[in-house]
Amino acid sequence: MRHIYRIISLIALSAWLSLTVVAAWALDLTGTWEGTQVCEYFDGKPRIRTFPHDVVTISHTGHDLFFFTPVVGGIFHAQVIEDAQLPAQKAQMIFVECATTEASTYQELGRATTLRVSARGSSTLFEATSNFFQVNPEGFRFMGTCLWSYRRVNTIDPGVGECPAAASAVSAPPTGRPTP
Repeated sequence: MRHIYRIISLIALSAWLSLTVVAAWALDLTGTWEGTQVCEYFDGKPRIRTFPHDVVTISHTGHDLFFFTPVVGGIFHAQVIEDAQLPAQKAQMIFVECATTEASTYQELGRATTLRVSARGSSTLFEATSNFFQVNPEGFRFMGTCLWSYRRVNTIDPGVGECPAAASAVSAPPTGRPTP
C-alpha cells in the first residue's frame, strides 16, 4: 500500500511541477519582429511620423522580456502576463525604456495589448501603444504617442541584454526618437 501511495504522490508532484513550468514558460516571444511604428508628435504643434520597416529584437525568459528597436536606440524591459485561457498563445505586457527616470532626457512607457503567438507566422502579432517625452541635446522638447504593429519573422534568440546599470544608463542615454 505504501508503494502505491508513493507512486501516486510522485505522479501528483510531477504533474504539479510540469504545470508550474508550463505556466511560467508557456508563451515565448523571443525572436526578430518586423513592422511599423506610427507616432503622433507634439512640439507646440502636432505632427505625424511613420517608421516603416522597423525591427524589434526580443529575448524572453519567463515573465521578463528585454527588447531593442533602432527607432529609439535603447533597450526596453517588459513584464508579461499570459492569458488565463490561452497562456501559450496570448499575453499582454507593460514596457519601459531602461534609461527612463523622472530626470532622464528620454522617457518612454508602453503597453502591448495584443501579443499573440501561433504556429502560423501570419497570426503572430505584437501590437502596442507607447508614450514618450524627449529633450534632445540642443534643448528641443517634444512628446508623442506611438502605435506599434509587428509580426515575428524568426524565433532565434538575438541575445538582447538586460537593462544597463543605473550609472551607465545615466552616462549613455538612448538616442531617443528622431526629431520630427
